[in-house]
Formats: sequence, structure tokens, C-alpha cells
Amino acid sequence: HYCCRYCCRYQVGRLALPPAAESPVRASPADEAFARAKPALVYFALIDRLQSILKAARAFQPAEPPLPWHVALRERLRHHDQAVLADLVELLAEYEDELLHFGSFQEAFDILGVLADVLRAEPQGADAFAAAASAMPV
Repeated sequence: HYCCRYCCRYQVGRLALPPAAESPVRASPADEAFARAKPALVYFALIDRLQSILKAARAFQPAEPPLPWHVALRERLRHHDQAVLADLVELLAEYEDELLHFGSFQEAFDILGVLADVLRAEPQGADAFAAAASAMPV
């Protein structure tokens, strides 16, 4: 397992996108900031969608009294596995068609469903919001 050790040693902590999602060479600082943030935005979008698919209320699952999340997830997978698989197929299509190809913070925030909130917080636009957020101390 030399390859695994080699990959883990040099790739841990580094998010990367498939070559098809790589953007052409960018020149402006805003574009460079977006290129650095894009893998994290894609990752966030995938996790957000998976949470929704696996944990949010669905029409195919009857309303039940609140259960611990792991019990509800187990029941969903046990009794509604085909519906969950159909949702996951839709997520994969969204990943390939939208998430890998957004080209700006505005598109990313729109796909994530937070563009209205971003524009309310920063009327100058999504790029200004991202610049202000990246300038904040950690």
C-alpha cells in the first residue's frame, strides 16, 4: 500500500477537483480567490445536499414522532432505499452538471441557495462578500 501512504502524506488537507472542473487561467485577485475557494464550496454543497437527502423530512416517509437521527436514518434506508437511491442519482447529476462548473462566487452562492442572504449582507455583490469574509481574522 505504498501508493496510499504516498497519497495520504502529500494530499491530506488539500481539496482538489477533477480536471474537468478546473477553470481556465485566471488573472484577477477575485478570480484567484474563487479558484482557491471552489473545492471547499463544492464540498460544502455536497455535504449540504447529502444531509438533506439522508436526514430531512421527505414526502415518501410518514411523519413520526422525533427519533434520534441515527434511528430515523436507519429506518429511512431500510424502508425507503429506492427513493434514497433516486435522490442520490439526482445529486450525482447535479454534481456533474452544476457543482463542478460554477465559475464565480455568485453562481456558487446561487446554487447553494444563499445568494439572497449574501446580497442582503453585502449589496455590492457576492465577490465583495467573499473578499470581506476572507479578510476577517481567523
